[in-house]
Amino acid sequence: MDNERVILHSDMNSFYASVEMMLNPELKGKPVAVCGSTEERHGIVLAKSDLAKKAGVKTGMVNWEARQLCPGLVVVPPQYDQYLKYSKLARQIYHRYTDLVEPYGMDECWLDVTGSGVCGTGMEIAEAIRRTTKEELGLTVSIGVSFNKIFAKLGSDMRKPDAITEIKRDNFKEKIWPLDAAELLYVGKATENKLAQYGIHTIGDLAKTSPDTLRHMLGINGHFVFGTENKYLLALRDVLKEAVNDQYDYIDWWLYEAADDFEVWETDCTMKYCLKEPEALYDFITGTLKPVPVSSGESTSQQE
Repeated sequence: MDNERVILHSDMNSFYASVEMMLNPELKGKPVAVCGSTEERHGIVLAKSDLAKKAGVKTGMVNWEARQLCPGLVVVPPQYDQYLKYSKLARQIYHRYTDLVEPYGMDECWLDVTGSGVCGTGMEIAEAIRRTTKEELGLTVSIGVSFNKIFAKLGSDMRKPDAITEIKRDNFKEKIWPLDAAELLYVGKATENKLAQYGIHTIGDLAKTSPDTLRHMLGINGHFVFGTENKYLLALRDVLKEAVNDQYDYIDWWLYEAADDFEVWETDCTMKYCLKEPEALYDFITGTLKPVPVSSGESTSQQE
């Protein structure tokens, strides 16, 4: 189709950890975790390298647990100024090809290059971005190329690191329909389990389900496939926007990462406390807030 949209989704691979390894080459080839309050047992993992991930280290995990899973783990403190710097430098590269750049946290962006034909096809632009990011910044990206944002993001997740995946209109069902429903943005563990109760296991199953049925299963936001387990994440984003505006990109990215790893948002007392006290959440993320006792968290969360 002549008027087909061309959307790219660029994901900077293991961003925080990759920046640390780029700045300190001695870390390359080692499992690395960026942690808040690295000297405290209750600091948490903010990001991890591929090697650490393979060892079972997850975002949001407390330091001592990460070290147990990965005895050789190298723990480094976050350098937010460097992450912001390289995030901005990456976006400057994107803007060489289009003004239509939509950030999603610090390490991900959608690019609409429909009107950028003078720079090449979507795949050619993606390859230029991949190569330039590696040469100029010393960082790698995975890029999905497709005709809408959802498929472009799925494409960037299919091959990592340092890769490009194209999903076309004539092959998207072949590539996407067999994927687990949980691969979709905002389909977390609770939503995945609820969908499974109705026999919906794959994105293909989901695509064949009517919006009315989804709304019945998942509530008013069912047709957007927003699970109920995300209500704290969405509320936290709203309150944090005002509370920690200078670090908002970082917070937004962390909440998105944590959504895949935390399965206790609705019961964890620290999370409930942080919902009422956004500054406390920021302290928790950066490792300076100790876990909140059950009595304190429950009493705080019940206040209106």
